[in-house]
Amino acid sequence: MARVEEDGTLTLLGRGNTCVNSGGEKVFPEEVEGALKSHPDVFDALVIGMPDDRLGQRVAALVQPRPGAEPDPAALAEQMARLKRVAHKVVWVNPLKASPGYAPLAQGMAAALPYVDVFVEGHSLAALEEVAAVIGE
Repeated sequence: MARVEEDGTLTLLGRGNTCVNSGGEKVFPEEVEGALKSHPDVFDALVIGMPDDRLGQRVAALVQPRPGAEPDPAALAEQMARLKRVAHKVVWVNPLKASPGYAPLAQGMAAALPYVDVFVEGHSLAALEEVAAVIGE
């Protein structure tokens, strides 16, 4: 559940379910969120269940980095490689991608992008609708 604010930003309010059943395995989103948020470079995280024809549901996580965080590129590449091995799809959402002339030149982005399936904008409600469509594929 979410609310669109007057300035166009999206405020996430919570989820409809407290458990994601993925192929018979029960995954508790709050536990996964807690693990993600325990990382010093993570500001916030939201974990949800997405419909899946084979598994019933699959887990999707949205992670917001801490403002000003500059993760070690080697450590980020290692974690992204690990994530790529277990994730159905890795989607990187970056509001800066909407800026004219934007190029992901930061060392962290260069380390992460080889493991990203889809790199999308996240600056507006329309962009977030695209994110939802990409996650749902």
